[in-house]
Amino acid sequence: MEHCYLLCGPEEGSKGDFINNLKKSIEKEFGKNGEYYSYYAGETAPETVLEVLQHGALFSDWRFVRYLDADKISGKENMQLITQFIKNPAPAAFLILETVSYSIDKAIEEALAKEAKKTFWELSLDEAENWVQAYFKKASLEIENNAVTMLLELVGNNTEALKTECSRLALFYPPGSCITEDTIEQYIAHSRQEDVFTLFASLVENSFEHSLGILQTILSSKEANGISIISGLRWSFQRLASLHELIKSGKPFEQAARTLKITSRKMLSLYHKALREWTYAEVKELIAFSAEIDYQLRLMGTVLEQEMLELFLFSCKFTKKPIAISHQESNLTLQTLL
Repeated sequence: MEHCYLLCGPEEGSKGDFINNLKKSIEKEFGKNGEYYSYYAGETAPETVLEVLQHGALFSDWRFVRYLDADKISGKENMQLITQFIKNPAPAAFLILETVSYSIDKAIEEALAKEAKKTFWELSLDEAENWVQAYFKKASLEIENNAVTMLLELVGNNTEALKTECSRLALFYPPGSCITEDTIEQYIAHSRQEDVFTLFASLVENSFEHSLGILQTILSSKEANGISIISGLRWSFQRLASLHELIKSGKPFEQAARTLKITSRKMLSLYHKALREWTYAEVKELIAFSAEIDYQLRLMGTVLEQEMLELFLFSCKFTKKPIAISHQESNLTLQTLL
C-alpha cells in the first residue's frame, strides 16, 4: 500500500470506488480510529495539508487527506513540499492527489511509484448505457432504451452523478417496475440542478445573460471546474458537428439524430434548434476555440477561469467564431465586449 496516490481523470464514480476500497484497506491494517480531510488546491496551500498529515489528532491511528484539483498546485516551493512528502511520507499518513484532467506537474508524477498513479477514463456512450442497464438490473428494475438515452443526455456519463440519480429513481419504484422516458422527465428533468448540459441548452434557447447566470451557478457549486465545463461544451458542439455532417451526407434529421442516439423529444427539439443557431463552419470554429480555451485554462489554472469561460459563451452567442485572447488584457477585453 502506497502513502500517496495520484488519481487523474473525470470519471468520479470509479475514482470514488477506489478511494472507498483504499480506506477499507487502511482501516484493516491500522484500525478504524482515523481522520478524514478534504481540501482544494486552489484554496488550501500544500503547507497546510502537509501539516495535517504530519501532526494529526493525539488519539488517531492514521490520517487520510484528499487534495482535490491537484493540477492547480503551482510554484517551485509547493512542488518541493509535495514531492518531499511523497518520497518521505509521515507514518500512517495518506495523501490522495486528485485531478479531473489527465495529468499533473511532471515533478509530482516522477516522484510517485508507478502503481500509485491511476487514471479514470471517461466512459464511452456504450459503456455508460451498459452501466445504467446493469445498475437497474441489479435493483430488479427494467429501463427502456429511450429512457437510458434521455438519462445520459440529462445527467452525463459520469458514474458518480449517474449513481445518485439512479438510486433516487430506484427508491420510487418496487422491484419489477419499468423506468420510462416519462419517469425520467418527472423525477430528473424537473428537479435537476444547473450543469454543463443545461448551459449548452441555454446557449441554444436563451439569452447570453441567462447563460452567464447558469455558468455562475455551476462555478459556485464547485460541482465542476473550468476544464470540465469547457470539455462538456466541446462534446455537445462535436455532437452537433456530427449531426451537420450526417444531414449533409443526405440523411434526414430524425435518422441522423438516431445515429447519434439523440432520441428523446426534448433533445431532438434542442438539436433541431441548434442546427439553425450555428452553421457547420461556425460549429467547427467554436470547437477549435473551445480547445484553445481548454489549453489556456490548463496553463493558468483558476486565474481568469470565469472570464475565459464567459468569453467562450460570448463567442457562441454573438461572434460565432474565436476571439483573440490577450493574457494581460483578458479581463478588460471581456468587460469591453459585455
